Amino acid sequence: MSEFPNWLTDDYIKKIFNDFFDRERKLKEPIDWDVDLQFYEKHIENIATKLFKVKVTNKKDPKEVYSAFVKTLCESSPNNFQLTFSLQEIMFEREGEVYEDFISKLPHILPKIEECELRFPKLYHFSKNPLVVVIEDVSQEGFEKFPDPYSLDDCRKVFQHLAKFHAFSYFLHHELNIDMSKFTNFIWKDLAKNVPIVNLAYGQFIEVVSSWEGCSEFAEKLRKFQPHYCDAIIDSSHPKDDGFNVLSHADFHKHNLLFRNNKKDCVVIDYQLSAWRSPAYDIIGAFNIFCEPEDNINSRDILLSSYHKEFKFILRKLGFSHRIPTLLDLHVEVLKCGILDVVYWSIYNPMGALSENPGDKRQFIVRYVEALNSSRQRQLAAVFPTFLNRGYLDCDEND
Repeated sequence: MSEFPNWLTDDYIKKIFNDFFDRERKLKEPIDWDVDLQFYEKHIENIATKLFKVKVTNKKDPKEVYSAFVKTLCESSPNNFQLTFSLQEIMFEREGEVYEDFISKLPHILPKIEECELRFPKLYHFSKNPLVVVIEDVSQEGFEKFPDPYSLDDCRKVFQHLAKFHAFSYFLHHELNIDMSKFTNFIWKDLAKNVPIVNLAYGQFIEVVSSWEGCSEFAEKLRKFQPHYCDAIIDSSHPKDDGFNVLSHADFHKHNLLFRNNKKDCVVIDYQLSAWRSPAYDIIGAFNIFCEPEDNINSRDILLSSYHKEFKFILRKLGFSHRIPTLLDLHVEVLKCGILDVVYWSIYNPMGALSENPGDKRQFIVRYVEALNSSRQRQLAAVFPTFLNRGYLDCDEND
């Protein structure tokens, strides 16, 4: 996987940076760059991305140095657990579109917010042919990933940064009439229907839960809900005309957030799955990804309140002139998208406990079941009554 694409040459990189800085400051002549381009060994290869790291140095002024990541599409054929190649292409295009049609608009409004603590990497280059995104390496400014565990105070800061991200898109859409709804959802329709791991994991989840003492009622609910599972996920991941919608990051996890200054400053990266939908999509993910199990169960109201306070603060600072969704509105959104909690408990959380990407089907089942039984049983038993009492697994009685 470490082979360089034929088009990824020093001259290609030099042109990218000269074009960028010509737009930024109108170069009198092209800069003669020294290029150091390497495969990024620290990157855990996923289903869509091949990653390279590049450093360019101005030969005439060696103090002028820039570091960036070059993201391009894997060319290998996907296996049964991966996305189709065409879907990967859409994901790459989505990231470039978010930079061009959302992030590029933010410099016009951010000056209204003193010392904004949420940053976005610069986009040096986006191309559809070849499909490539070149973005700033913000580690040069001291941003880095934060290791587990996240305390409740850490999680509060995460939710405040998420609120800023959502508030910016809400303002652009409703106040400046910049259409964010064009970022339509695409990922779950394909995942739920065409990627075997989604249904395979849910089926195994039912089998494991049914073997646990005292969980028979929940297992039976899961089994009856199985024919509706994919459609419920798809429905929750689409925007509602009468709902509270934002530009959802949709991959808001620990590898895509970089911090400095005790988490006061944050950079959000990777927008390949971003779409216009309920803020609950990211919020429920953040509950499950960042919170320790006890906080995930007991501290949600605290975190939602913190999110809403920041969301409202940002909109008011920007001069928002319309009705701001209330904290109650936010709770309703989270409740309506409750099936996503089931998704995280049945698929994302146990898979996160796996040390490697799934191999063949038999390997995946064995390791998935081990992950559920070893670390999730007590935690799941604590949330099962909530899932049942809130009706997350109730089928439409008219079906």
